[in-house]
Amino acid sequence: MSVVSRRTLTDQVSEALLKIIVDDEMSTGDPLPPAGELAKRFDVSTVVIREAVAQLAGRGALSRRQGREPVVALPGADILAEILTMHGRQENIPPSDFLVCRAALELESAALAALNLGEHSRALALEPALATLRGAKRREAIVEADLALHLAIAELSGNRALKVILMSLVDVIATEITRRTPEENEEYRCASLRDHEAIVTAIVSGDAAAARRSMAAHFDAAMPGYANGSH
Repeated sequence: MSVVSRRTLTDQVSEALLKIIVDDEMSTGDPLPPAGELAKRFDVSTVVIREAVAQLAGRGALSRRQGREPVVALPGADILAEILTMHGRQENIPPSDFLVCRAALELESAALAALNLGEHSRALALEPALATLRGAKRREAIVEADLALHLAIAELSGNRALKVILMSLVDVIATEITRRTPEENEEYRCASLRDHEAIVTAIVSGDAAAARRSMAAHFDAAMPGYANGSH
């Protein structure tokens, strides 16, 4: 029994356009060939081409301009976050699953950051974010400063894929992160700050193993049982 494809013609053309972008090594800002040329190449109407372009624009892969050909765009982490959010809702994936994914990536991010650049450069990359976290008092400010420090670590890791994925995961679980952060709790604030100071100290000193351990301890405090897999 043959399987009936549910992919529409527009879907197929969208994938073909993405293949052109990749195969031709097109960069952000490069224009697509004219719609008429693409219609002839794929043997479809210009209406289908416009629908495919609209689909890719909605996914952040193209940018449309009035009266001009669409250009290649760079999808942001928000696009991936939207996809993950939708998938999570449809598959009933609990926020804790995304938190665990984030934690696993953060451990690698911290270890890589400890091995990147020199000690002075690592300190310059992280100390401002840590100072902001030290000065944060209210929950919203603490959450914002906390996430900014983690993203600074991801940036320092030198792995751009890690940074993009972590940014998208943060968007997906932002509400859950805020929910888990107590309001006006000085004991929690001080404990969290100590965790982050230990992480930054390990990274700046270039100790990848200690950076990984400190990050694991931080997430184990936020998600009891994380370190031994019993969360």
